[in-house]
Amino acid sequence: MKFLLAISGGSDSMALWELFAQLAPNSYGIIHIQHHLRKEAEQEAKMIEALCQKRDVPFYRYDWTPSENNIEAKAREFRYACFQKTMQEEEYDILCTAHHQDDQIETIMQRIFRGTHLWHCTGIEELREFGEGYLWRPLLSFSKEELKTWLESQNQQYFEDESNTDLHYQRNRIRHYWIPQLEKENPQWKEQVLRYQEQLSLQNRWLEKSAREIAKKREMKPQVWNLAQIEEDELTLFLWYIAETYFIEQGKLWNAQVEKELQKMCQEQSGTKQYLWQGMCFTRSYQQLSLQKEVLIQEKELTHLLSFESVVQLDAETYLYYGSQKPTKKTEDWESQVWAFPEEILQQQNLSVRHPKSGDKIKIGPESHQKLTRLFINAKIPQPLRQKQWVITKEEKVLGVLGLKRGYLSNYQETGKINYIIYYQKNSKKKE
Repeated sequence: MKFLLAISGGSDSMALWELFAQLAPNSYGIIHIQHHLRKEAEQEAKMIEALCQKRDVPFYRYDWTPSENNIEAKAREFRYACFQKTMQEEEYDILCTAHHQDDQIETIMQRIFRGTHLWHCTGIEELREFGEGYLWRPLLSFSKEELKTWLESQNQQYFEDESNTDLHYQRNRIRHYWIPQLEKENPQWKEQVLRYQEQLSLQNRWLEKSAREIAKKREMKPQVWNLAQIEEDELTLFLWYIAETYFIEQGKLWNAQVEKELQKMCQEQSGTKQYLWQGMCFTRSYQQLSLQKEVLIQEKELTHLLSFESVVQLDAETYLYYGSQKPTKKTEDWESQVWAFPEEILQQQNLSVRHPKSGDKIKIGPESHQKLTRLFINAKIPQPLRQKQWVITKEEKVLGVLGLKRGYLSNYQETGKINYIIYYQKNSKKKE
């Protein structure tokens, strides 16, 4: 088993290092992130590297270029990306960080102040999956003062980070102001918070088990859910399942606002969206709720030219034929749909096959048209699937939507000499 220790040079991480140096001297490597936020940081990085050389321990250093805003979050994101990269490249099994009991309490308070759900107040997990390995925090049962006292007894040098006293940071205000004030009211306040944290963790494990049982019973697909299958009294557990699976486990913030908007979407009518991070959004379409990434599709990449007497493959399960020959029979593996057009309309000209565009209309009568958006609504096609429909066009005029609607004059019973568009699709109902 190989351990990768995240060492900053402070008393907490140096205590972690000293413990490994004494108890498992040949099982670990050291990783250090130079954030370039303090002038003393370079000296500390060199001290850590020198101690690694003295102890004959692998040393990995990464340098971060500070951003102009949201420094804490971006620095953390950079750190953990470096941790994961090193674990994969150097084949480490477990990442160890020096989070301790005081960090646990501060984290719980920070989440309460920012506003979050009760289950997110369980604080820091001691062990969890991380990349292809694990993240372990072995010092969570020790206070900062205990670690510092023990480290000094070992005559091990460490550095004090002056930024830890900067009250511009919320965590520092919690550490230096709020916690001392609460301890004046109740000297055992920290112990009480830790008891609550333990109780919440037990409750969360039960909730997780119950939520996953509901998901299994309702045969819920990943990131797509049929709301008609969810009973009213199951909604809270359903929201918990989404929060735990798609937010908390992936390091995304689940707060009261997200929960409120999602609960509203579950109870309201179709056609609503809730945008999240990096293009991800919840979409409610009829009785279907989905979590997906909205991708702006380049139309030119999705336009196929359909020449006369030719076949074009649109995707893995869809083919189109355009020509004068009508098929004589269907196969067991493939379904086919025949569209017939008067020869005078097509005249062996090239056609285009593409996805819908804003403003598309289809001719449904001699003098009448219908917007494709209305066609999709009437056909109860969920919003995420509408942009995946295939549209046949001639000079940007819509002739039909494959598998859904043929435009006016496409009915072969009304015409004489005709040409055909034949739509082949894999038979999804055929049993393997």
